[in-house]
Formats: sequence, C-alpha cells, structure tokens
Amino acid sequence: MYEGRLCELAECICTETQMDIDIYGEAPDKLTYTEQANKRTNCKRLTWYILCVDLLLQIFIFFQFRNFLIFLIYLTRYYIAFSDIIFPSYSLSHLSATQL
Repeated sequence: MYEGRLCELAECICTETQMDIDIYGEAPDKLTYTEQANKRTNCKRLTWYILCVDLLLQIFIFFQFRNFLIFLIYLTRYYIAFSDIIFPSYSLSHLSATQL
C-alpha cells in the first residue's frame, strides 16, 4: 500500500532536485554550475540531517542513562532504609554506636 506512494515520492524528489545521476554508477566528467549547486545543497541538507539525528540519539541515550542512575540511587536508598526488614541477619541496628 505505502510502497507505491514511497516510490512515487522518491521519484518526485529526484526529479525536483534534478538528481538524474546514478548514485552507484560513475559520475559524469563535468557538471554544470547549476548541477554543482544542487549537489552542494543536497549534501549540506544530508549532512545537517545526519548531525541532527546523531544529536537526538546522544540526548536520548544521556537521559536514559541519567534516569537509570536516579532509579538505581533510589533503589539503593530504599534497600538501605529497610535493610532490617529485608535482611534481618545482616542488620547492624542491635549494635551501639561505640561498637561500630
């Protein structure tokens, strides 16, 4: 269903940007100034797109790691607070402060 539309969209983009060059074949010997400008513009757009995606991934990974550390700290505090209930054999509450 969407494959036909995507192919049509790709054809429209290629014809609008005048990129009639086969990307896997050999490049023509000389390009006109207009073709060079179009190619340069498309390369700039592609470069900015790749940089934006890379930045978004870095931000996403950073926040995921930060949230994991916050959860780990919370979980550690929870287990320390209730260590008498969870691990009664390892409890230190029966010792006085001078014995520690």
